[in-house]
Amino acid sequence: MDAVRGVLIAGTTSDAGKSFVATGLCRTLHRQGVRVQPFKAVNMSLNSVPAEDGGEIAMAQWLQCQAAGVPALTRANPILLKSEGPGRIEIIVRGVPRFRLRSWREEMGKVMPDLRRAVLGAAKEVRQEGNYVVAEGAGSPVEVNLRRFDLANLYTAKALDLGVLLVTDLERGGALAQIVGTLELLSSTERKRVRGILFNRMRGDRKLLIPAEKFIARETGIPVLGVLPYLEDLEFPAEDSLSLPLPHSLEIPKLREGPKIGILRYPHISNFLDFPTAWFGPGGGVRWVEAEHDIAGLNLLILPGTRRTRDDLGWMRERGLERAIREGHEHGMHIVGICGGYMILGERLIDPEGFEGPPGDTEGLGLLPVATRFQDPKIARQVCVLPLEGLPHATPTEELRGYEIRRGRTHRAPGTEAVFRFVEGSSAIEDGLDGAIAPDGQVWGTAIHGLLSQRGVWESTLRWAGFLGLPTRDAVHAGSGEVPAQPTPENYLERAIEMAANCVTQNMDLRRFRSLFHVPEGATGGDG
Repeated sequence: MDAVRGVLIAGTTSDAGKSFVATGLCRTLHRQGVRVQPFKAVNMSLNSVPAEDGGEIAMAQWLQCQAAGVPALTRANPILLKSEGPGRIEIIVRGVPRFRLRSWREEMGKVMPDLRRAVLGAAKEVRQEGNYVVAEGAGSPVEVNLRRFDLANLYTAKALDLGVLLVTDLERGGALAQIVGTLELLSSTERKRVRGILFNRMRGDRKLLIPAEKFIARETGIPVLGVLPYLEDLEFPAEDSLSLPLPHSLEIPKLREGPKIGILRYPHISNFLDFPTAWFGPGGGVRWVEAEHDIAGLNLLILPGTRRTRDDLGWMRERGLERAIREGHEHGMHIVGICGGYMILGERLIDPEGFEGPPGDTEGLGLLPVATRFQDPKIARQVCVLPLEGLPHATPTEELRGYEIRRGRTHRAPGTEAVFRFVEGSSAIEDGLDGAIAPDGQVWGTAIHGLLSQRGVWESTLRWAGFLGLPTRDAVHAGSGEVPAQPTPENYLERAIEMAANCVTQNMDLRRFRSLFHVPEGATGGDG
């Protein structure tokens, strides 16, 4: 145990801040010249991104690879789990869909040997590279009812010779009990791996926590390596829909009478990279739509990606949203659909093999003249496109980068205009074009993620919808009538990485961390 060769960021609970801390450490060590390899054996997330070696990985590990300055390969996240409804899971192994479990409790044991082999194989590749490993755990490492299925926590720590940094969330309360309880449920061998404790989301004066830090050090013998503050303006990407910003009404008086933008928040919303969190809340000008009364007064409605397209369309109908959307459209509301949202806007969704639930054929909203069929192989790729000339989506000469993750193949009806032309990433089964725009010019959709949040596409979409945009927080606070540029995915994510790294650098005892977790020499240590 003395010769640990990396760190596993474990949490006392889910959403304790593991992804945030791991990302911050990756960038902090990268800044110091340390060669870092992010790793998460198993991630359960509907938020995924194409890997550079094909297939898909969880967006959190993709982001950590950006923070570490290394290629985002599938070995960083060898197992990705995607929920398909209660008890049902799709298992993606090294970027490729491999298993679909109808009842994970009954079937998971059958696939565990394959999953262990995949994790150990990826761990071997990671170790052979010789980089310092920053691994992220999942949930809690001491869920006794799930331990035999847990490959992301202590199984990973043992496979990669990692020490454990235990993160706890102060905001939720009960942090001390969670720390002590977690340690008590570990075996003596496992507990030896825990080399430090980190408090996260501290509100108020840190001095109030000094007695707690002393208590933990005295009772457990494990040092507290830092206290991270609660960050009010954190724009860190959400791992799942439970962590997305809550619905907001537009609270700034000057916006009450102005244009309004809504994003549909269905139960299986996926790939949230299209919507930086800065868009929401006071000054952001954007609100979530979950009920038919949320549609009233919107100038622009966005239907995002979904993991369960037909199920979420059914949810919309149960809530009266279909009727409200049609009425809004009749009164001039503009509508954009992305990936699953694009498919929902079409005329039919055909799933003969039941990739997204029971096999069947579902009528769409009929606002775009397209139809979608779900089939293998699953598409997961980075793409580069150009907006087609004459359409309201940025400058025709401006190359735009995004990505696709989908099984649906969407086909336009004859005579329907496309929105984008592929420069890179199209396949032989397509015509080199993407998306569709309705004959009335009021609705458009695309299968590509990551485009709408880019400045040119976002601003031109606002102009297309009848206004130039809504003030951001900074513009409102400055009293300016100008609309600042919206963030691109690249600088939005880079800002999130830098915020995480600065928080870690300024609030962790990095000298002690480097000593306890054997961070290699060759760069200046320090506590920031």
